[in-house]
Amino acid sequence: MEEISIKLEKREVFGKGAAKKLRREGMVPVILYGSGWKGAISLKISAIELDNVLHATRNRNVLMDLGIDGEKKKRKAIIKALDRHPVNRMPMHVDFYEVEKGHKVIVEVPIHITGEAQGIEAGGILQPELRKLKVECMPKDIPESIDVDVTSLGIGESLHLRDLMSSEGQKFMDDPNATIVSVVIPAAEIEAKTAEETSEEIKESFEEKGEEEGEEKSEEKSEEKSEEKSEK
Repeated sequence: MEEISIKLEKREVFGKGAAKKLRREGMVPVILYGSGWKGAISLKISAIELDNVLHATRNRNVLMDLGIDGEKKKRKAIIKALDRHPVNRMPMHVDFYEVEKGHKVIVEVPIHITGEAQGIEAGGILQPELRKLKVECMPKDIPESIDVDVTSLGIGESLHLRDLMSSEGQKFMDDPNATIVSVVIPAAEIEAKTAEETSEEIKESFEEKGEEEGEEKSEEKSEEKSEEKSEK
């Protein structure tokens, strides 16, 4: 797992107004917390520096050495939450989770689809259902992605979490029955098939109705003949 060092400063002013002022100054509000202690530490970091780090790693699940102003010892942490601006995509807020030595963490890891499903060659469409998986592991064992091979999938088939094998030291935390990816029939074909089935149903309905009417007429004629014989 990648490790990277960044520097942060403590902040003494809090609230929405203070956060907005920080962002105008090119800084990002930061919260640091951990499972081994109560409360949280309010920090700040340069928005450009943080954005450069995130782009360089191409992966949020990196173990970071946090150098906090005024502290001699660095803290190891991972990013737990990150908010970006909806337009320029610059970081607006970040939560760091301090990692305790010898303790596991639960992180969200992106899914990486590999191979080409057999069903695609037959006209199917690959439909991802999940983009990330929750994984419990030691910080050093956090994977950059979870590879999912879809080569064997045919049309109408799905791959579930229970079908995947986790690596040693890693444990999947999501529902084992959760669908990861499916190969489905194109919507246009479904609509055409539905229309064809509807037409066939209508046709069968008319045919059945015609048969019923024919049977009723035959019964009426039989009754009329029986009545005529009785009168004679």
